[in-house]
Amino acid sequence: MFDVLLKMDGGSTVEPYNLLKSLSSHLGYSGEIRGPSEAAEISKRMKETEAKLPLQMTFIKILRATTSNSTLEKFYEEGGWDVLLDWLQQGKDNMVESLLINLLQLYLTLPVTLSLMKKNETPKTIKSLIKDKNLSEEVRKLAKEVKDKWLEIITISAEGAKKARKDGKENPSTPKNGQKMDAEEGFEGKSEKESSKQRTTVKQFGSKMRSLGFDQEEGPLRLGKKKSELAKPDIKLASSVANLKVAKNER
Repeated sequence: MFDVLLKMDGGSTVEPYNLLKSLSSHLGYSGEIRGPSEAAEISKRMKETEAKLPLQMTFIKILRATTSNSTLEKFYEEGGWDVLLDWLQQGKDNMVESLLINLLQLYLTLPVTLSLMKKNETPKTIKSLIKDKNLSEEVRKLAKEVKDKWLEIITISAEGAKKARKDGKENPSTPKNGQKMDAEEGFEGKSEKESSKQRTTVKQFGSKMRSLGFDQEEGPLRLGKKKSELAKPDIKLASSVANLKVAKNER
């Protein structure tokens, strides 16, 4: 089991080996987390781990070897999702590209939902990597891949919610539109009253992206007047012209 994980970097060091040895009862043959109950311990150990690259890389390998959704969900619940964000921010602040690359590759394989994205600022941090000219092309490209993949999840989630409302099959326990939008717009700080006034299908989807830091880089879409509105005569202007004609005739 240890060889499987240690060879992923083409070598081994004392610290990762000792870490794996201490975690052996929580890991399977391929180095994956055994199950949900073990996921809590892995999350705890990650929080306690010093910011040492070899140890961080070892935990990332363990997570990449884990394919059970229920196990990973438990890992998220126990604070693991926030730990990954802390490490992502460390990699960005200290320009540790090897850490950033491994984390982004991990994000591409992890099962991610819309609700999970909203738990912290991971999407915004990943988006910031795309625009950081101080980072290598490899890092920015990987960050773009993660963003594109997560945008697909947002799109599917929005379409599914719309269809559920249309079919009248929305789960009673699902928050109403106002409550749902408040959660999605949490980063923007909009109130329920403000959100309900502005809500349209297009804005709902746009709010999902903006709240997660995935707003479209080209800027907001600006719509002009409808043709029907352009065709409408200006009543006040027409009335004024009519009055002038009457006054002229009376002379």
